[in-house]
Amino acid sequence: MSSSNVFTRDSRLLEAIAWLLPLSLAAGSDFWVFEWMGISWYAYRVVVFLTAALALADILMVRRRVLGWQAVWLLFMAVWFFWSLFNRPDAIQSTEWKKSIFYILVAGATLLSFYYLAFCRMQKSIIHASVAGFVVNAVVSVVQMLTSIRPESSFATQLANYSSEHVVRFAPSGMFGNPNHFTFYVCAQLFLVYNFRRYMSFTLRVILYALGSLLIAFTQSRLGMMAMALMGLLMVIENRHWLRIQSARMLRPLVYSLVFLAALVLSTKWVNTRTIALTQEAARGDVLQVKSSGDADRWNLIQCGMEMIQSSNYLGVGAGQFATAAQSSGCQIGSMRNPHCGFIEIASESGIVVFALLIVAVVFFVWSSRKLPFALKALTWAGILCFLQFANSSFVSIPVAWCFMAWPFLISSTEKEELN
Repeated sequence: MSSSNVFTRDSRLLEAIAWLLPLSLAAGSDFWVFEWMGISWYAYRVVVFLTAALALADILMVRRRVLGWQAVWLLFMAVWFFWSLFNRPDAIQSTEWKKSIFYILVAGATLLSFYYLAFCRMQKSIIHASVAGFVVNAVVSVVQMLTSIRPESSFATQLANYSSEHVVRFAPSGMFGNPNHFTFYVCAQLFLVYNFRRYMSFTLRVILYALGSLLIAFTQSRLGMMAMALMGLLMVIENRHWLRIQSARMLRPLVYSLVFLAALVLSTKWVNTRTIALTQEAARGDVLQVKSSGDADRWNLIQCGMEMIQSSNYLGVGAGQFATAAQSSGCQIGSMRNPHCGFIEIASESGIVVFALLIVAVVFFVWSSRKLPFALKALTWAGILCFLQFANSSFVSIPVAWCFMAWPFLISSTEKEELN
């Protein structure tokens, strides 16, 4: 069947989806929430599954082959899903297993959706929608920093009840209810926006980058700061000749910008979430129950995950079974449910084969771009991934993480289009 005659290539439909997907992502997990089959559904999950269904229909009707590193990515998702489905049948009845399988489906739907939209050349609409979503989150975050007012969020309330360290006041979290999730969102969106110079001026991209860097600095996320520093290095290297020519002309605007940022910093009453947590614990008389440093906790979780990989004979303990396996083996993980490291989470629960496929997919993409103009972008993307995989307790369950994993589909297709 000719690709021009199928409904999955309708330009108006594709345009609507290309706007809805980034905007629903920017809305976080508390917009249009409803329960169905024991799972919380919100805008992004609905839109991404509908888009993935269209992508599958398009592949089947047009009979299009998926080749190269893109095929390896989709193969990884298929193997991961089916292995998780049948590995450790004793865990199938658990709620955590069902949730994990659903998260894997969302991850696969995300990769498939952006592959489909990239193939249909919807990058321009995706970028414009991403910028719109980022600006809304930035405005909300500035209001949060100045007033401590934030949108009511059931997710944020659950986090606060889970651990007082998640209490957020005077710290930017946008529509995401938590600074860690917000940091991941900002890094992912800005990396995507920066790499599409065709649709946006360099000056505007620098302004968005500076705003995002400031917001991440207020979250005090060291991982986010390192990711933004790596992105800034990419910007300097790629635009070094232009920067050398424009340096004298840019001096005055740069000084004005620094004065404005300093004024914003000085006028903001911002308190570290860790300090608030300690204060709350002290008020309740639970000072001795305050957790140790985050780095020590995370390292302990990673060690537990590595022990699980070995004890499961490298087959994985089962989807969503990290906490259960940790308790059975005597690992001290406190109230944590996930290893706080994406690679360890996948390797410990799904086994070494699935993990190896993921690494092959990442390396294959970077290697295949080595002789192309976006080789430096591919390396930067891989470097940022190494930082952000530690940002949240669960990598698998965050839609933003899998959007970031899908960016190579958009970047590579656009760069190759420009070459032609």
